[in-house]
Amino acid sequence: MKKRFWILGLMAALCVLALSSCLVTPDEPSDNDSGYTIIRAAGDKNTMLSVREAYYNKYGVMLGIYTDEDADFNNEIVMGETNRDITDYAESVLKNDHSYKSFDDPAGFVICERDGSIAVWWSHDYIEELAIKYFIDEYVSKTGFEFSEGFVYTDAFSLSAYKKSCEAEIEDGYYEKIAAGLGQDAADALRNLYSLYDERLYKWEASLYDPGIGGYYFSNSALENEGYLPDLESTVQALRFIAQS
Repeated sequence: MKKRFWILGLMAALCVLALSSCLVTPDEPSDNDSGYTIIRAAGDKNTMLSVREAYYNKYGVMLGIYTDEDADFNNEIVMGETNRDITDYAESVLKNDHSYKSFDDPAGFVICERDGSIAVWWSHDYIEELAIKYFIDEYVSKTGFEFSEGFVYTDAFSLSAYKKSCEAEIEDGYYEKIAAGLGQDAADALRNLYSLYDERLYKWEASLYDPGIGGYYFSNSALENEGYLPDLESTVQALRFIAQS
């Protein structure tokens, strides 16, 4: 019995040793000859791992990841909102771009080179994934990973339009699943039904509110007919609808 436990213990120790030699912690620097080091904001970590993984898959080099609280390196890939000067530079490049300023609700990201380092900066957390994916697809995964001095790439768009396009893509995926299970007619019928539920519904609900009294009418007909006033039941119904939707 003792011999069996001794063998099992030895095997467990060997497994732990083997795993520890393979794992690299997110912030552990590794020796590399690429000259680049990833710099992230102090509170950000997971998204940087996708950049390092893509770089490793392409070039076989594991880049170190440091926070912006660490000392400067000669060649950095600076991701997101850090305290590095190149972050401020990237932000100014995007916000001074004519196409960025042309939108009422501007959003976008910029990839640029300055003094041997690269910055990837995005204007809103909502588009972080988009910016990093573009950087990986267009630059990390392409041969060479070379940037000319002063290189700048910007992409600007309407934030609300981008959000709607993302929502539409998600909806299309749902309807494709419904069509696969219940048929295309059922998917089309549900799509038509849910097309009624957009911002028009909230505008209609808001039109039933009487700011002078502080309550909601039951309907348009009650609003338009003299003698009808907002009532408690209709107000509760309207507030419940807003909360639940």
